[in-house]
Amino acid sequence: MHEIADIGLTERVRAEFVLEISAIESAECGDLDGRAQQAVLLSRPEASPAPVAAADAFLRDEPLGSAELFTSIDPTAAAVAAAERSGLDPTNVVEVADDIEALPFRTPTLVLERLDDGESPFSVAVSLIREAAVVASGFVPDVEAYLEQIEEAEEEAAKYTGPDSDNGRLALLHGIRPTPLDPSRASLDLLEDLLSGIDGCWMIFKEYTDTDGVYDDEDGEDDEDATNEAYAAWYSKTLVEFRELVRQRAQTTDGRPA
Repeated sequence: MHEIADIGLTERVRAEFVLEISAIESAECGDLDGRAQQAVLLSRPEASPAPVAAADAFLRDEPLGSAELFTSIDPTAAAVAAAERSGLDPTNVVEVADDIEALPFRTPTLVLERLDDGESPFSVAVSLIREAAVVASGFVPDVEAYLEQIEEAEEEAAKYTGPDSDNGRLALLHGIRPTPLDPSRASLDLLEDLLSGIDGCWMIFKEYTDTDGVYDDEDGEDDEDATNEAYAAWYSKTLVEFRELVRQRAQTTDGRPA
């Protein structure tokens, strides 16, 4: 700027600098309005109470997730709120849902297991994001856990014999990850996986909800329009029931927002 010696340009650059710093300060406080919205692409290893509460309000309104979680809220805070909302008892529920429709069940299952062990949603979500940040820096966050994974993979590979056993062993070893998240976008990845986990619970709920009356054919003739209408009514009613059950579960679990 000194070499160019253009006062007008210097003032415009200075104004942009002030706006950028102000946006960073706003994002740090959880306010992602205006230019601060850029922060939705970052993975901060911390979450403030205000954006967590805002994300929880979005999830209370729509437990299966909404666009606002990805465009208006700090993704780490949104992931914490999603962990709070996913507080269901069975730790294998998401893996069961994967049998119905393919989804990323490993991360949601890990979160459910840690919640079941007594960890808080905040601790689980933030620690996973912090571990991913360590991996992004080129280090292994928990060497002992990583070695245990290698040992388990070796034991699993030892069960197989034959000409392809070495290939199977290498495949198992290559499948080991020091973090279940994408280190380049850990917060968003965790948020997406947790919402997929909630969606998996919805799939199971829908799968085992009685459909009596949906496919009845009293006249002995197929009426596709009537069947479609009946199914749409059943689907809407079942989804309302599921949303309300998720809200009730979140309200009655210690440590969750009211």
